[in-house]
Amino acid sequence: MTSEKTGREGSTWYRSSCYGSYVLAICILIVAALVVGLLDPPPAVATAVRVLITELTLNNQAVTTVLFVGLPLVLAGTVYLRAVSVRTPTIILAAFATPCLLVAGWATYSRVATTPGVAWSGVLTLAVGTLLAVIVLTDAVLERLAAPSRWH
Repeated sequence: MTSEKTGREGSTWYRSSCYGSYVLAICILIVAALVVGLLDPPPAVATAVRVLITELTLNNQAVTTVLFVGLPLVLAGTVYLRAVSVRTPTIILAAFATPCLLVAGWATYSRVATTPGVAWSGVLTLAVGTLLAVIVLTDAVLERLAAPSRWH
């Protein structure tokens, strides 16, 4: 196996989309860990978030929509941007992103077009986004193991 960068893989655009998807995946895992209760935010951070939400006059629904639907949707989008590189592993990774896009689309539709009630769509989108985040980070580890010279 050679460590040469061919085609779009060596481009700044490709590396940016890779690193962006890794950062988004980590953010999704942190949000999921906070929601499930695996992590407790430090009191100072929790207070700062409450003040920020109050100052920006955001309601809880807007914040949960951004965190539960927006982050997974953007992660799926960055994975699709990586798939433009036409590398077989990246195309397969994009296939894993398809359910995330479908569920995020359904969540957006249910927020806009349905009557208020218990909104399971955001939680389901976060769950599917968490699975995609794990897959993206696993891809990062495997890519690092396969070609250590690419990360310099």
